Amino acid sequence: MKKTIFWNLLVIIFLLACFGSAAAQDDTRNISDTFIGIIDDLYKEGMIPTDKGDFYYIDDFEAEWAQMYWYQWHYVADMEIKNFVIRAKLSWESASPTPEWADSGCGCVFREQNPENHLKANVALDGAVYVNGYLNDKWLSYGKKSFSRHSTKGSAYLTIIADEKKVSVMVDDEMMATYDNVLITDPGFLAYVVVSGTNKDYGTRCNFEEGEIYIFD
Repeated sequence: MKKTIFWNLLVIIFLLACFGSAAAQDDTRNISDTFIGIIDDLYKEGMIPTDKGDFYYIDDFEAEWAQMYWYQWHYVADMEIKNFVIRAKLSWESASPTPEWADSGCGCVFREQNPENHLKANVALDGAVYVNGYLNDKWLSYGKKSFSRHSTKGSAYLTIIADEKKVSVMVDDEMMATYDNVLITDPGFLAYVVVSGTNKDYGTRCNFEEGEIYIFD
């Protein structure tokens, strides 16, 4: 079933004007040794082409959304990004004990131009990580990879590696899957996303913590 958001471009411009960027270059907070180590490992393994990019951190953030089969995103930077690594600790909770498991979760939207053109990677309450999105308002799906059991409440570290046509995802610092021919490669905005699988109360609630970004050419 189609998944998108209500926001149009005017709302996007309004939000960016009001809230600016949640990402900041590392001048008041140290980038974690864990994230630096992951970048080093990804470079040595040939998953990224350089270890000479720029590091940023993201302020902690909480959001919730209650509309089945839809998702809503919240920007973490006011610049378009193409090739990057992002890692954050995601904690989720569902207001329903029986949500639509695969359609509830937390993650990131990236290379976003508008609701009709973007990619998404998220962990879902069915214990799988998904990569999908829209190209010219047509649904894209790159499959899923299981990492755990069904859970209405839990947490995991999600890492997304985007390098040209190749997108990889890690959960709790373990490589889950790599997709070598994604169709959206232009730079776009990066955002946290909440995926709702219930209309009950607050729907799906997501906490995003310890967010860090590495941007490279």
